[in-house]
Amino acid sequence: MKLAQFFTNTLNYMLLGAKSAATGDSRCRHKIYILYILLSLPPLAHAGWEIAPEHKDQIWDTKEEVRVAVSGDPKAEIAYRFSADRYLADCASGKVTLGSDGKGTIALKPRTPGFLTLEAECRGEKKLLGMAVSPYLIASSEDAPKDLDAFWAAQLKTLKGVPLDARLEEVPGKSDDKQTAYKLSLANVAGKRVYGWICVPKGAGPFPAILHLPSYGTQPISPDPWSAHLGALAITLSVHDYGVDESRSYPEYGKCGTNRKENFYLPVLLGCVQAVNYAFSRKDFDGRSLAVTGVSQGGGLALMLAGLDVRVTHLVQSAGAFCDHAGFLHERPSGFPAWVRNGKEAGQDTRKLAVELGYFDAAFFARRFKGVSFHAIGYVDPICPPATVMAAFNSIGGPKYLLHGRDKPHENHADWWGLRESFWRTFLPLRPPAQGSEAKLPKLVVGGPAKAKVKEALKLTGKLEGAGAGEFQFHWHSTSGPAEAQFESEKALASVVKFPKPGPYRLTLTADKGDLTLAAVLEVEARP
Repeated sequence: MKLAQFFTNTLNYMLLGAKSAATGDSRCRHKIYILYILLSLPPLAHAGWEIAPEHKDQIWDTKEEVRVAVSGDPKAEIAYRFSADRYLADCASGKVTLGSDGKGTIALKPRTPGFLTLEAECRGEKKLLGMAVSPYLIASSEDAPKDLDAFWAAQLKTLKGVPLDARLEEVPGKSDDKQTAYKLSLANVAGKRVYGWICVPKGAGPFPAILHLPSYGTQPISPDPWSAHLGALAITLSVHDYGVDESRSYPEYGKCGTNRKENFYLPVLLGCVQAVNYAFSRKDFDGRSLAVTGVSQGGGLALMLAGLDVRVTHLVQSAGAFCDHAGFLHERPSGFPAWVRNGKEAGQDTRKLAVELGYFDAAFFARRFKGVSFHAIGYVDPICPPATVMAAFNSIGGPKYLLHGRDKPHENHADWWGLRESFWRTFLPLRPPAQGSEAKLPKLVVGGPAKAKVKEALKLTGKLEGAGAGEFQFHWHSTSGPAEAQFESEKALASVVKFPKPGPYRLTLTADKGDLTLAAVLEVEARP
């Protein structure tokens, strides 16, 4: 009720109360008082409403129906829509009216592996819920260009003719008692230079190296003293052809051009390789342990560099860009920077554009990486959609970890930085070495023959190191092959599998604990 009405009712009460008092009717006065106070009170606020996934981990199988419980006021109306990407048509939409008990259900039968965002609205309030559907079966929308390796081999050959011309400038203001910071620049192709920082640990080496690649932006970049404190050479790169202290805006940034040789990131990737060359030229580098890491743009570049340069041994990325560019042509999400969608709006030939962008698709590079890796996704990330990042994750054949940001948009999970440090401590030969009491990640290992006969039982083994098996939930997945492999027990550390058709199969064992997944891959050739 409005404030003016409150005062009107109060005034009326006072007048009637005075009249009642004059007649001596106190009971009447009290009743009128109660009545008018009740009339003056605002209506009771509506109870809050909630949506809750039937599966607490927010993961479903394509064979299941996605079901979300809704609760709130009885008979309340909830409008909803499911979408796979903000730039695609809704998968489904509708309204649900809650029952007399204030409960209802929103449901959808998904058709293919991917991610869905449920947007529900009641009385002007919106809620979002991200959901994964058979996420370990997500693959790229198209195949990699057949000459992908040949194209990049030619680019690397060009880079090989460019001397390092390394220039270092010590910056005392960025140094401390554990590391010395330097501005770094290196020669690159086409007369360009690579700019960045290197922080060198104080103490006896040799050290492993961590190469940090930047997120999108033209702002100055900072050094990475924290990685140097851990005992690694810490190199931080810019993607721009100007100094680390500068900030410029220029129209060419991030553009894909009309063909692969015009892509802004061609010299950027070669500059990243030049930084690897520089690390291997240093006497204080251990000559074997080189990690790359980044978030968003930096995550996509890390994926590409890890697949492009065989000297990269470790990969850590969050919300990697540049994955599955062609997805938009197949009514699927495309990764940042949405080049195909932007090309369509600009009137370009999107089919031709997608072909050219295949040479810069991070998921295709990820297939070529053989080392150990750590990844993170946000289930409701509108910038680097989780389905695109999973296409890259699933293509990696080495041991890997996945951090699920089940409620995260384009931002890091709260555990990201701590788990990244644990990854370094677990897998890099830091100097001084990480101590046993310091946090390290458990390891998942799978075993089994690389060859099998069709329809014959094949024993699979799994081993969890550094943690108790009872802390995790296990699941075997038939992630690729000419048919779906048949497991005797999908949810056991050890199992038996049969292959219905001949051909190459990829099997993945996952171990889940909270928001962290460990994954190990086994490739088997099934023969007649």
